[in-house]
Amino acid sequence: MDIDSSRWDQEVVEGRITSRMLQRIVFVKGDSVSEPVIRQIREHTEGKKRLVLLDSLHSSEHVLKELNLYSPFVSPGSYIIVNDTHLELMNIMGAGTGPMRAVNDFLRTTTEFTIDPELPGTIISCASSGFLKRIAPA
Repeated sequence: MDIDSSRWDQEVVEGRITSRMLQRIVFVKGDSVSEPVIRQIREHTEGKKRLVLLDSLHSSEHVLKELNLYSPFVSPGSYIIVNDTHLELMNIMGAGTGPMRAVNDFLRTTTEFTIDPELPGTIISCASSGFLKRIAPA
């Protein structure tokens, strides 16, 4: 999903998104935290095993909102992956302003998820401490 479909459209037109891939991918255009998008995601994923990958606006407020909205979609034993948690660790974003803060704030409010210490290595990753495994049913 993305608020701008121009790159997706270009990839499809130029053949980098193959017809085989198009059979398995549903592109949703819109704001990731809007009700119409959440409704579409719900419709497309009902009854399926689900993993969620977040890589949108990187403010802590936005990522926390996404975590709260999308965590119910995650199947037990599966993951919600928060990309770019490394930005604060590398001082690319100010401490407490990005995805890592959102992860920490989210984990303080739930017992259903935990950071999976096995995935990925904490040094070379854009999702350091961002692999949140569902350990309890929704």
